[in-house]
Amino acid sequence: TETVFGETTHGEIAVYDVRSGTLTRRFASGGLDPHQCLWCGGLLAVAHGGYIEFPNRSKPKQLDPLRPPNLAWLDAGSGQLRRADVLADPGLSIRHLAADGEAVFAGFQHEDGPAARASLLGYATPAQPLQPMTADATTWAAFNGYVGSVALDATGMQVIATSPKGGVLGIWDRRNLAFAGLRRQADVCGVAADEQGWVASSGFGVVMNAAAEVVRTGYAFDNHLAVI
Repeated sequence: TETVFGETTHGEIAVYDVRSGTLTRRFASGGLDPHQCLWCGGLLAVAHGGYIEFPNRSKPKQLDPLRPPNLAWLDAGSGQLRRADVLADPGLSIRHLAADGEAVFAGFQHEDGPAARASLLGYATPAQPLQPMTADATTWAAFNGYVGSVALDATGMQVIATSPKGGVLGIWDRRNLAFAGLRRQADVCGVAADEQGWVASSGFGVVMNAAAEVVRTGYAFDNHLAVI
């Protein structure tokens, strides 16, 4: 995903050949400030943050009220926009995604930051528009208005969302979308499926997993994690 600056700043999907690394085509991403994109049900789902960011950070980034954050569903073959899901709360920015063959789970960030009490996780399918997932107000307050990563565990039965700003990792049941629990770890953000179910990393070098095992390393991990 790329943001293209010009008279009208817009988002694009750039497609590269994996063998040669050459750019093969470009098409509109379906929104402003595209972030993560994933396949779901034969369509490309694209998270759009909705922020206007200025070259060289000459001005603070700001949400564009005329082009709000959305989850766009694209036919990648034609580049055609099939649907754009917009949330009711204009302060929510859609950033991070996890997907299986049937649904997309989207993590949000709220412009109000720590004061936010809105749901920060959503669920959508190719046939069903994006809807917020549930947890109580105390849980969402613990996230400090910010989700940094989203993942499905190895069984596909749990959805994990992390917040480095809140120092929490939330777990939801994939089958009924119910909130299942919260774990605390300072600056936790990266999360991915592994043989234990899931593994998460923090900026302070801590690695934790679904079996409640915690290892402290000499590394400082960045926001995202992939298991290979």
